[in-house]
Amino acid sequence: MITKIKADRHYLFDPAAHIVMRVEIGGHPDIFTLKRAIVGAVAKHDILNCAIKMDTKGDCFYVPRNYAYIPKMEVCKGIVSTREIVSQQCKKEFKIDQGDLVRFVIAYDENHVELNVVQHHLGGDGKSMLILIQDIMDNLEHPENLHYFDDNVERCVNVYDDDYDEQYVELNELMQAALDSMNRKWKGEKKVFHYEDREKLFQKFWSDREINDNVLELDKEKLHYLLKACKKNKVTLNNLIATVINKSLDEVQRMGIIADVRDEGNQMMGNFVDVFMLEEKYDHTKEFWENVHYIDDLAKSKLEDRNQLLLGNLVRSKIANGLQDANHFYDYDNQIVDEYNESFFVGKDGLPIMLTNIGVAAIRSQYGKYSIDKIVFVSPLTIKTFCNIAVITINNTFVLNMLTFVGDKRFENLFERITNELYKIIEETKMESGDKELISEN
Repeated sequence: MITKIKADRHYLFDPAAHIVMRVEIGGHPDIFTLKRAIVGAVAKHDILNCAIKMDTKGDCFYVPRNYAYIPKMEVCKGIVSTREIVSQQCKKEFKIDQGDLVRFVIAYDENHVELNVVQHHLGGDGKSMLILIQDIMDNLEHPENLHYFDDNVERCVNVYDDDYDEQYVELNELMQAALDSMNRKWKGEKKVFHYEDREKLFQKFWSDREINDNVLELDKEKLHYLLKACKKNKVTLNNLIATVINKSLDEVQRMGIIADVRDEGNQMMGNFVDVFMLEEKYDHTKEFWENVHYIDDLAKSKLEDRNQLLLGNLVRSKIANGLQDANHFYDYDNQIVDEYNESFFVGKDGLPIMLTNIGVAAIRSQYGKYSIDKIVFVSPLTIKTFCNIAVITINNTFVLNMLTFVGDKRFENLFERITNELYKIIEETKMESGDKELISEN
């Protein structure tokens, strides 16, 4: 069964749609066993067993394979830095028309085994990657339950499309009229982008860009005091982080906040998130926690009914293919594309900052003699984002990752300021708790 790509079309030509998760695995599994576990886990998910094909009209579809698939797996001796892995992998194009949606790099030394999962966003979101990682770990724990390709199973990719969205949201007359007008104008352009254009775009985009990646890790004790401060002030950790980012910026920047719209119990891989915007200036005339409460109230009001966030998904389902594709061609100057960007997308100049917090990973950390000791979540600079701050917690370990392009002056020293602010909160909370020794950043 083929599935048309509509709301997620904006990822098709995006040259920066690579999500990375670095999984530190305890128990030191042997490489052969880990490879078998990976193949079995990938075989389980329909979306990872499809090629993305384009027809003559430019429509694209998930098209299931009719044969067993073994993803690319690279093995390297020695643990490398997050920055090195991300920089290398982001510049390796996914051949999505051949069904290349996920690949793996296994790094090891005498004491560690680290699994690096690199996935194109058309293969799923961050929580999807956790589902895949849990399946890999389950296979490590119970290799007797491994299953691979079953030619009796019909593959089917389920997506949130306009039929699903319209159960919860609808376009008002003004929005519908604006979309109809843009689609008519675009049809008159008679412009269709093809896969050869996609490959050229990818190569050009990465020819003069380098990745800068910074990682902050907080252990159980530090995380305890950070959460204690949130509990005392009745705010979420995500909204505390958003406020810290705001305070740390040299000037106000628009920030997109990723929110989960996945149905409860949905264990499929796919893209089940959307974004809402914050553009709030930190008020230095007020106390820090007053600013946090303001951001917390604002964010909670936007998330009161998460289904309302499906409006963005519905818009993308209704807009012409090429309008979403053209958004990524920086040298393609078109007023209709600019109009779409300004009215319904992230704006002509892109989105300065994205905050992606998965929170506590909804998967186990222990799998028999194996364990997940830590995960580093690297959320991509997709949809013309210039700074993506991603957070994940597992096994009482909090990891914040900040991804930017080298040379972007807007974010110089931002990571250091965020780190200092978080440590300041931790130390103040520890002092208030009556503990004598302050927590050192080192």
